[in-house]
Amino acid sequence: MLETEFYYELMKKKVASFGGADVNSALRIIMSKLFSNKLGIDITLTGTSLICKDKQSLQKSNFYKLIIESIRILFNTATEEQIKKPIASWLKHAKERSNRQNNTL
Repeated sequence: MLETEFYYELMKKKVASFGGADVNSALRIIMSKLFSNKLGIDITLTGTSLICKDKQSLQKSNFYKLIIESIRILFNTATEEQIKKPIASWLKHAKERSNRQNNTL
């Protein structure tokens, strides 16, 4: 879906429309809408993990570029470093969120 320019631009605008008061809150909203906690458990930003070597890299995917560009629609001065930290944090805490979610069911 992200391969064609038309759909990519459409998706980028849609993701940016999720909004947020600042880079951190916008990324929390975007990540929670694009990824389930269960999927987040199997992904890291770089694909490496001290605990499990079998994780997928978000940074190597088209979704990473989509997220970066969507954030820059909202916050055009946001650096990649400012964007990477909340993404990595969201992925890091996916297991905790998933466990909490399962305990409330």
